[in-house]
Amino acid sequence: MSEPLKALKEGRPWEFSATAAPKCPHCGIDFDIDRNEAWFLYDENHTHDVECPSCERGFQVSSTARWIFSTDEQDEESGR
Repeated sequence: MSEPLKALKEGRPWEFSATAAPKCPHCGIDFDIDRNEAWFLYDENHTHDVECPSCERGFQVSSTARWIFSTDEQDEESGR
């Protein structure tokens, strides 16, 4: 088993922050949310514990939701 947090310590910190998929800080692989059925990671603004399927080490994933709103398409009837 590799050294704990090896990929994070040896890598570039920005590769582990604000990514489309969580990256294991131990071995550096992307954690596939679909393949691992980890839908709970989509809970907004929480920290979650997961286990890497490659190195089998646990790590925390922080998830943050950002909501974007649009009002550019309107039904003519709604503007009464």
